[in-house]
Amino acid sequence: MKSSSTASSEPGGPPAPDGRDARRAATRYLAIVGSGLGLGLVAAEILLRLLVLDVEDGRAHRVQVVYRASRPDVVLGDSHLYLPFVNSERFVNLARAGSSPHALEIVAREYFRHVDPGRVIVEASPQLFRELMQVRLEQGHERYFTHNFGQPFAVAVLEPGISRELAALWDFPALLKSADVARGRRKTGGPIVEREAQRRRDLDEDERNELTRSRIQSNRPVPQVRTSPGFLAYRRMLEDLKARGAEVCLARTPVTDLYVRLSGEDPVYVETEAALRQLATELDVPFVDFLDLELPFDVASFRNPDHLTTRAGELYAARLERACFGTGAFEPIPDADAPDARGDLPDGDAEDPG
Repeated sequence: MKSSSTASSEPGGPPAPDGRDARRAATRYLAIVGSGLGLGLVAAEILLRLLVLDVEDGRAHRVQVVYRASRPDVVLGDSHLYLPFVNSERFVNLARAGSSPHALEIVAREYFRHVDPGRVIVEASPQLFRELMQVRLEQGHERYFTHNFGQPFAVAVLEPGISRELAALWDFPALLKSADVARGRRKTGGPIVEREAQRRRDLDEDERNELTRSRIQSNRPVPQVRTSPGFLAYRRMLEDLKARGAEVCLARTPVTDLYVRLSGEDPVYVETEAALRQLATELDVPFVDFLDLELPFDVASFRNPDHLTTRAGELYAARLERACFGTGAFEPIPDADAPDARGDLPDGDAEDPG
């Protein structure tokens, strides 16, 4: 009886496997797979940088800004401060739409991990403490900034705060449109926004009341705000900034006259605004109320009841900086009839899925 080894080497049979050939085949296979993965990662990196990070008002772009941290003066908040400072050359704009106090706490900590803080404007408005922000807490930011070791860049595909947008790459047209809208928010003139300004002027009293009440309800802070998780995170952020030597200023952001009147009838709004003023006193930081800045605004100065247009926002930013720190940039000439920026925000502070 022939052994199996003898049989496999008989004339006409398959050659006996060679261990070296098997290893070479495995190496070739791994090389092909590795090359494919490497090319995929390179392609993803390029696409993320070209399409996702180009959306300037997105969270992923803010993550990149944190990694590139070099300037000491920053703005922290949601879209109520993002828009006024979207064109600022004096402050790094770390405000983004729908940012919770917990997320801002992490962004501030990571931005100043390798940079000493200077002048820091922090939004102090009631909508930061609404129920949605209390539920979303860190909004995933606790998983971001995993490579924040002081290098002036991040590998986008390996940074969770950026790579989370990989799925969005399947819809190139939507990404390109988002980037165009974000760039459009920098503009302070154009025919599209001139029509939008006129549309806002044409709203009748009932429409203004309905829009304003809707925004007040969606922005309504939680009761007993002083003990809420969001307010405690907000306090921690301010205390940490102060401990690092930051020159902090709290800013109540502009809303329409109707919004001021109607929200002033809600005890939860009144309580929250009082809590923010008291916190400023306790921490010995200035609190600047937009009502004290003598802003020459009308209904066309607002995109909606609680968001300024870009042109009006620039005037507010200049006066806010002067009120906070005694110095400021050149102040734009107010012109209520001038066209304003593109990219209207009909739903207010757009939310991130978190």
